[in-house]
Amino acid sequence: MTGQPDFTGVRIKVERAKHHFRDLQARYERFLEAKPYRAVRDDEPHTGDLVWRVEVSEQPPLFWSAIAGDCIHNLRSSLDLLVCEMVRAEGNPVGEQNGFPIFKSANAFKSGHAAKVNGAPKVAVDLIKHAKPYQGENNPFWRLHQLDIADKHKLLVPVGMAHKGTTNTYTMADVLEAYPGVITFKIHEMPTAQGIGIVAPKLTFPLEDGAVIYRIPARLRSHPVAQMHMDPEFQFEVAFGEVEVVKGQPLIPTLSQIMQFVEGFMKLFPPLFSQESS
Repeated sequence: MTGQPDFTGVRIKVERAKHHFRDLQARYERFLEAKPYRAVRDDEPHTGDLVWRVEVSEQPPLFWSAIAGDCIHNLRSSLDLLVCEMVRAEGNPVGEQNGFPIFKSANAFKSGHAAKVNGAPKVAVDLIKHAKPYQGENNPFWRLHQLDIADKHKLLVPVGMAHKGTTNTYTMADVLEAYPGVITFKIHEMPTAQGIGIVAPKLTFPLEDGAVIYRIPARLRSHPVAQMHMDPEFQFEVAFGEVEVVKGQPLIPTLSQIMQFVEGFMKLFPPLFSQESS
């Protein structure tokens, strides 16, 4: 290697992404404080079922998509800049194809990555290969890449509310009340709410006003297990939409995961060059 890359621009890009993330996170927290959704219990007249419907008073502002897009774009461009700075440090010109190689499959990476990292030092290319930025939709590199592409062609992934899950809490006293006269229990053998026919979707997205998120059929309302599941608690999230690799997934945790992953990956490169020069 001929020189020490200047990673200042790379770090600035990541810090800018973090700025957008903090802005979005603050807006998200203020949005939730206003309690824009709640679950309302209702006796459904035509079925006799006991249902919980969501009341949505406000959806996340559409402009949040632009903030999320700015965060994503800065993270993706920081990776491209990382490669370009290493090419420059080698005394090589940066070409139109230079950038960080992200592919959907190992075969695509094998055939296409060379043009992306042309002119970069071998030790850096080996590290990129070791990171395997080609493992499909669950790979953070691939998620970042797909989100960045989406943001270039339309307003990024309009966000919305999602019902992420339902929990019920009960004590042994509740069990004894539901099953009077029974002396011993094997809790793990007891039927679950879903096992007896209570409908509790794991994910409802996008969450529209009036959507049913929990249903106890009329025939089950007197069932002992159903009686233990009459006070559900619901978890709601602001979520991504449209892009398949993140559709319905929570906005803030997903962005945070990608951001931390990219920042951690960047930190692997400066030591490569300090080792070479020592």
